[in-house]
Amino acid sequence: MNVSIRASDFTVTDAIDSHTRERMRQALRTFDHNVIDADVFLRDISAGKGGADKRVVVHVRLRGRHSVAVEATGDDLYATMTQAARRTRRAVKRTVRKLQRIDRVSLRDLQAATDADSGNAASAVGF
Repeated sequence: MNVSIRASDFTVTDAIDSHTRERMRQALRTFDHNVIDADVFLRDISAGKGGADKRVVVHVRLRGRHSVAVEATGDDLYATMTQAARRTRRAVKRTVRKLQRIDRVSLRDLQAATDADSGNAASAVGF
């Protein structure tokens, strides 16, 4: 899984980079076969004026043209990244489960239609 990290209004240090990659790896390891890549956008909103000024936006692309976007804002960049990773894990889990339910229902409908067609063909022949 490819994780790209972009920052605006500050530079990404090695510590920020490793923390971000580790949190994303931990959050998405269960869904590694469903995740194509993740983009992490870091921003210092008020650039030193105080308050909740660190924003982390995570965009995850999943197989099948699906995607998940998550945002977190806080005072500390590391804590905000951790919060964003937790939210990302929950959102990806929810989306993957939803897609699995849709696949099961579609498969069930397909099997029912196939069984109905087989039954109709057999009765048309006179069995």
